Amino acid sequence: FKALVNETLGVENAQNISYDLCNYDEQRILIAQCKASNEPVFFNREHDEKFFIRCGPSTESLKPRALLSYVKNRFDV
Repeated sequence: FKALVNETLGVENAQNISYDLCNYDEQRILIAQCKASNEPVFFNREHDEKFFIRCGPSTESLKPRALLSYVKNRFDV
């Protein structure tokens, strides 16, 4: 899991994610908790960068124009 986080979110962002393996209903599950970042964090898989935001219970990918607006308003850039 740590290697996947480092690869897709960057080593510098791994410090914001804690995780633990737990037993639940006779199965092992991974529980991950993520702290908010003070800077935008991009998802990168196979040299394809994307930017996602949480919107209620769902996750949305932002197109470039919406991304610029979101980053400007969220991070006071």
